[in-house]
Amino acid sequence: MVIHRDFLFEFICNGYKKIVALHQYLSHNPQFLAMEKTSSFVNGLIQENSFRLMSKASIISITDPKGIILFANENFASISGYNIEELVGKKHSIINSGHHPRSFWAEMWKTVLAGNNWRNEVKNKRKDGSFYWVDVQIMPHFDEEGILRAIISVRNDISKRKKAEYDQSELGNRLNIFSQHIPGFLYQYQLCPDGTSFFPYASKGIIDIYGLQPADVLTDATRVFEVLHPDDRPEVISTILYSAEHLTEWKLEYRVNLPSGKTIWVAGFSSPELLTDGSVLWHGFLHDITERRLASEQFESTNAQLRALIEALPDAFFFKDGEGRWLVTNDAAKKLFQLHDYDWKGKKESEMAIERPAFREAHEKCMIDDAYAWNQHQLTIFTEFVKDEQDNVHEFEVKKIPLFHPNGSRKGLVIVGTDITERRKAEEIRKQLTEELNISKQMYESLFSQNHESVFSLDLQGKFTSANERFLKATGMRLDELKQIYYSEIMHPEDLDKMKDSFERAKQGISTKFECRMQIKRKNTIKYVYQVTIPMVVDHQIVGVYILASNITERVMAEEKIKRQYQQLREIAQIQSHEVRAPLANILGLANLLDQTAEVDPNNKFILKELTVSARKLDYVIHKVVDKVYAIGDIQQV
Repeated sequence: MVIHRDFLFEFICNGYKKIVALHQYLSHNPQFLAMEKTSSFVNGLIQENSFRLMSKASIISITDPKGIILFANENFASISGYNIEELVGKKHSIINSGHHPRSFWAEMWKTVLAGNNWRNEVKNKRKDGSFYWVDVQIMPHFDEEGILRAIISVRNDISKRKKAEYDQSELGNRLNIFSQHIPGFLYQYQLCPDGTSFFPYASKGIIDIYGLQPADVLTDATRVFEVLHPDDRPEVISTILYSAEHLTEWKLEYRVNLPSGKTIWVAGFSSPELLTDGSVLWHGFLHDITERRLASEQFESTNAQLRALIEALPDAFFFKDGEGRWLVTNDAAKKLFQLHDYDWKGKKESEMAIERPAFREAHEKCMIDDAYAWNQHQLTIFTEFVKDEQDNVHEFEVKKIPLFHPNGSRKGLVIVGTDITERRKAEEIRKQLTEELNISKQMYESLFSQNHESVFSLDLQGKFTSANERFLKATGMRLDELKQIYYSEIMHPEDLDKMKDSFERAKQGISTKFECRMQIKRKNTIKYVYQVTIPMVVDHQIVGVYILASNITERVMAEEKIKRQYQQLREIAQIQSHEVRAPLANILGLANLLDQTAEVDPNNKFILKELTVSARKLDYVIHKVVDKVYAIGDIQQV
């Protein structure tokens, strides 16, 4: 309108006559008369105070009913990049960006020409080709006759907001794309002051987490709470309310009963934001942790079993971190280092050596061995000594296993200490027993291989288990053949009772000696033996018997011969005693008679004396012979 006024002013300056002439000319032109009325109408609008105030704050333009720009303020020129002279007389198509379809503008004209205000957001193009957005309100203005005289457009720059919305939209699009490729549920959850709640944003991951669609929770979150596990629902609600009251992060693991009937574990994390209306808006993420939870439960179960196993170990068990701090010990380790009343967890050997002087030497040795094990990068075995509560020194075989992170840094050190004090003693005893066993073995071998008598062994059932060469030669059997039979099979039937009695006594640990006969059927001979039965003891248990058998066949045969000769002598002695002593008794009787008549004949006395002496000498000799014979029999019995 300023330009129009300047234009009129210019005409006035050029001469009043020209203006009058022009007015007379135009006054007879209907179009000019309409334009003049429009111009006058627009000029009246511009002069209004409200319009002036509005023009300072907003982007203003006024067009005629055909859309020709009659007025544009400085704000319009500034934002469009055109000066006012370039705008006036043109249509708004000069700033048309081409963003809106024809139907968009057709609807605008339809509304305005119908006498109604039209408001919308419009994208325009500057002179330099760049774009900007305005919130535009187009208002038709009519004169007193009801004729449309002018159209006022009031615009406000919303480019920043539109850019933010665009960026937000782009971010949302990217977020939607991103959320479709991650196994979880991105969301915004809003809790209103009246207690209602909804999800302003929910990614498609809600389908996997809650079995719902984003649209199901856009205005009401009730359906989410309906699928929560009944046992976990109170905790979910209480933690949400606590987070809202204190504006603290919300974290929770809980169960969801999906519509499919499947129950899953989910973990949630979100940060709250207090809105101006008193609502709290959480920005968060939920993801399915069912496998992890099950694995965790299995791990906890396994870990509990492992802890129980570690506690049950008779060996001292330690676990240290990469810095050498004690993290895990079992009861055997606590007892060894007397840790039950000592705060050991998280401490290093160097600290414990200072705090516990009684174990200083042991801790310092541990430090040295630990360093060596780390450098070896493998299982290393050491010998360490520790005193117990009674000051007894225990020797330990200590296995140290270093663990490393993938980058090579130290992760931990596993230590297992086995008390080998008793084992060492056992080894000494075993060594001594081995020596004794070697001696016994040599004695055994000597007993079997170097003995000049027959030696063999039987199990507790009486079956042959071994024999020396002399016995095998005597039986004419090989050892494998001999092991197939029982001792009783080569015993004389009349001597089986002797053998059984000695065998039973040997089972009771009693050695026996007796004479018996063996029938060597293969050689068809009978041999007389003097047998000694000895219990075979292994680990304090009787497992069989040893038998030493001396061949006494020749001696028995000689004794039999002597017995026969003795019998013959007895028979001779009896004969002599009967045949000789009877007549001798008669002689002695007669001598007695002569003795009674000796006084009649002196010669008889001499004859009687000689006869008596000779008879008695003969009787003495006979007695001696008989006594000798019987004495032989007595000696043999003894």
